[in-house]
Amino acid sequence: MIDNRYTQTINEIKAHERAVERMLETARSCEKKGKVIHMKNWIKGAVAASLAVAVTAGSVIGFNIFGGKAENAFVLKVGAVELSAEKNASIGIGEDKGLNLSEGSDSVAAFSVGMPMVCEGSGIKSVTYSVDSGKLIITCRRDNNPVIAGTEAEDNRYYPYGLSMTEEDRKELNAIIDSEAPDGATEEQNAAENAVYARYTQSAYSSVTFAYDNQKPEGSSFYYAGFAEDLSGKDYEYLKEHKDELYNVCGDEALFDEQKSCIEKLIGRTVHCTVAFDDGTEQKRDIVLGARVSTYSREYPEEYASLPDDIKADKDYKGVFVTYTLILSSK
Repeated sequence: MIDNRYTQTINEIKAHERAVERMLETARSCEKKGKVIHMKNWIKGAVAASLAVAVTAGSVIGFNIFGGKAENAFVLKVGAVELSAEKNASIGIGEDKGLNLSEGSDSVAAFSVGMPMVCEGSGIKSVTYSVDSGKLIITCRRDNNPVIAGTEAEDNRYYPYGLSMTEEDRKELNAIIDSEAPDGATEEQNAAENAVYARYTQSAYSSVTFAYDNQKPEGSSFYYAGFAEDLSGKDYEYLKEHKDELYNVCGDEALFDEQKSCIEKLIGRTVHCTVAFDDGTEQKRDIVLGARVSTYSREYPEEYASLPDDIKADKDYKGVFVTYTLILSSK
């Protein structure tokens, strides 16, 4: 039985250890109860450390749109490395940054991958993301929701994802929890905790549109999530057969190639991106998720070069890196 736990993306505020359970209780009591995304069973810490891949970790997907007006160009940022159609960007492992896994049917996997992309350009009105399978999970404060339109998911199956909070809310929550006695919280403390969680909402979409000027407000998170059982029969059977490699937590280099294959089959999906400009035109690109075996020094050469010599050897780990590749839109 896998001991799952909550993971988070870089720049996301991790709630107190007890926060997830309280969030679940509050979410269940919120409106749209049937569409609440459950937040239990986070992946085992060692797995998060060896597979974590949220896109906030340090990539920039960047490209210009050719063939339209010169000013109608945009760049999708996910960190600090630019990406063109000829080069993909990757997210390193070992940083606890976001590929969340949990046991699905036959203990294979449900997954979520952080997608906190920010689009930049001139004359942009909105940015829309859509998927052909799986769901796009949005969490945010109720009083600062970046979503201006979307098609909500019709099912409420469990998708693992990370919980984000603003720094102010996280400090308030931790102060309440830290003041509790060892034998449990008082009614007043429970009410205070629930009041913090009630400021947040979660929704699942097949297509979602963000306002350009409020794409990722503080305290929000954006994930792409899915289930292994939604894959083709061949890929699903492969994951069932190789689930030990998928959940490998020991960093065994002999398993990297199989682990890469498992991750590719699990998250190898396409996210469609459509940018709407103020002049009424639109530009589209697709982002394909994949994986490769690599090293920290190869994926982050500038960061690696700046490290002190005495820690470079420990930092230059080898493992599976999740990749984000830009292609021409198929839609």
